[in-house]
Amino acid sequence: MDRDDHIVECNQAFAEILGYTKDELHRLNMSEITTSKWHELVVKIIAEQVQTRGYSDEFETKLLKKDGKLFPVSARIWIIKDKEGNPIGMWGIVRDITEHK
Repeated sequence: MDRDDHIVECNQAFAEILGYTKDELHRLNMSEITTSKWHELVVKIIAEQVQTRGYSDEFETKLLKKDGKLFPVSARIWIIKDKEGNPIGMWGIVRDITEHK
């Protein structure tokens, strides 16, 4: 994600679990695949963990598939910095935990 929350890159597996093509995801931002309830949690984690130490603890949230269905995921987020150490975006690992739940 860039600093404005737009999805700038993702792998094919992420696109497939959400039901989008990679091109479709590149036109979205994270708030469009997260309901407001879960968006607030992620914003809090970014503010309290990622921005202060550069990464988050693993946390659970829910994402919104293209068909409108919510599904549970486990996620971690890291900050991306440029050569001067300035934050330019974030990247994360998301794992579908539907079967676990």
